[in-house]
Amino acid sequence: MSELDLRDDYFVKNGYTYNPRDLEKELYYLAAIFGASKKISTLKETSKKDGEDTYSIFSVFRGIEYAEIQQKILLIAIICRSEIENENNFAQDNKNKIVGTISFPPRRTTEDLLFLEACHKIIHGNSLNFDLSENKDIRSGYLLPYIYIYGEKNEKEWRVKIDIFEFIKTAFNSI
Repeated sequence: MSELDLRDDYFVKNGYTYNPRDLEKELYYLAAIFGASKKISTLKETSKKDGEDTYSIFSVFRGIEYAEIQQKILLIAIICRSEIENENNFAQDNKNKIVGTISFPPRRTTEDLLFLEACHKIIHGNSLNFDLSENKDIRSGYLLPYIYIYGEKNEKEWRVKIDIFEFIKTAFNSI
């Protein structure tokens, strides 16, 4: 066997190859999750019994929402960061768009969060939280279109707040 060298191949010359339609689909699904969350939160009374356990459709869907958001936002961030770092023209035009804020606790001041930095923070964060319409517990309210990611770099803690729809629009314009 011998290595197939694709470094000079037109289709993969600047980074990994992917189908832009697949990324557009991931952006759509991410938007749809946030868009549908309010309606899904009204389904708390709809439930089924499985042996001794009772599951509400809302409870099941909430768990799916959280897992899918984390998977999709990470995939989108990885692809977009790759596009920016491999000098895709569309990505270059959008890497400095503001998609949220960043702060460094315990300071209370915030700074604008640029798209490229948001991608870095999504990839390297160690905790992702959601903004809910009610804050009683993890299963209350519906999702608001913001996520919070926490992490640390060089022993300095950071927190970002990302506007999901600004992030989606910027990612869409970057591919």
